[in-house]
Amino acid sequence: MNTEGGLHFGKDQDRIVVRVRWSAFRRQPRFQAKACMVDETKTGTDWQTDELDAIVSDYFSMLDAELSGQNYVKSRHSEALRARIGRTHGSVEYKHQNISAVLNKLGLP
Repeated sequence: MNTEGGLHFGKDQDRIVVRVRWSAFRRQPRFQAKACMVDETKTGTDWQTDELDAIVSDYFSMLDAELSGQNYVKSRHSEALRARIGRTHGSVEYKHQNISAVLNKLGLP
């Protein structure tokens, strides 16, 4: 299992496992997210092809970084994506979970 700061990464039956040692983060300053503009007209609407292309591309960029052992910050990816497509944090997070579920169903990482 690889260790970086308070995070421990490993692989368990083709799944990536991340364990967090919270004590390593106690003295860190709290992260403050920047406000992203949400396009209120998109609330409750289906995702458009360009939005889906953007989030799938971003998801695979993070997956590639994770599998190759590179550092990345998911919240920064999410923030940049939300600024680009105008969706809420919850909407982006839910779509990431959908992508992950599809990959898992296909037997991919």
